[in-house]
Amino acid sequence: MTMNSKMNFSRKTDELENVFQFLQQKENEYGCSDRQKMEIDLCVEEVFMNMVRHNSSMDNKIEISVDKKGENKIIICLIDHEENPFDITKTDDLDLEDYVEKKKSGGLGIHLIKQLMDEISFEHQRGISKITMVKYI
Repeated sequence: MTMNSKMNFSRKTDELENVFQFLQQKENEYGCSDRQKMEIDLCVEEVFMNMVRHNSSMDNKIEISVDKKGENKIIICLIDHEENPFDITKTDDLDLEDYVEKKKSGGLGIHLIKQLMDEISFEHQRGISKITMVKYI
């Protein structure tokens, strides 16, 4: 059984409230635990905000879809038009001790996504990027 839903969101930080409402509806419908909801919300927020910040000159909306495949697989896709595609799956693993010791900035959100999601993939074709994250519930 596959259930799905998608919505388009404006490229604005104040759209996060609407993103979270959409996620909450799907998470409740799909039977996610409170911890799973928090992890999904955090990861989607990180990707969404990166898309907003790093593609601010684009006017296109960001599409978010949330699907449930089978009994325990939640698939979250964020689709964006990107001038400069950034493949988050190709970033180096973060050494947290070194990160804190050297007071680095940036990259922590991607590190969290890699830790909290069970699968992550990136595709880019003809100016459109798609980040897919999978969470097993």
